[in-house]
Amino acid sequence: MDYEDFKTSMIKNHKSQKTIGIVFFIIFAIILLCLALFVESMPRVILIVPGIVSGLGLLVFFQAIKTIASIVDETHPVLIAIKSKTDFIVWIFQANQVEEGSERVVQKQVTAVDLNGKKYAFARSSEREVWEILDYLSSEFPNADVGYSDELRKSVSEKIGKKLRRTMGF
Repeated sequence: MDYEDFKTSMIKNHKSQKTIGIVFFIIFAIILLCLALFVESMPRVILIVPGIVSGLGLLVFFQAIKTIASIVDETHPVLIAIKSKTDFIVWIFQANQVEEGSERVVQKQVTAVDLNGKKYAFARSSEREVWEILDYLSSEFPNADVGYSDELRKSVSEKIGKKLRRTMGF
């Protein structure tokens, strides 16, 4: 994987987010419209939930567009760090989200943590793609800690002066 492949991979990831956002917006906007138009005896407070979910879908859609634009014009923080050869990324690791109650992996991703504790997730569908991204980022940020353990999480927390909590992806 090279720089251009990495950019393409980032764009692909955010295009999926954009699609998910617009689908949520459309589905819940239609539900909201149907409820508002065809169910007259229903209390209006019930319209809040579809309205909020629809709004969140729109938010995800616009955030994905903003991120894609920053990738294309190379103003994304990770791309800037790669170009400027800084030690911006301090920790890189693979994280798999497993289906609750089973061992089935539902999402594979590489997570990178910057000097400020901000996380950047690079979700991929195949193990091979995850390892390519992990290898690429670790070659671009040779001083970054690679891998996951509670000890590394604590060490990186001390290094950046910010407590990193155990959340999805950690």
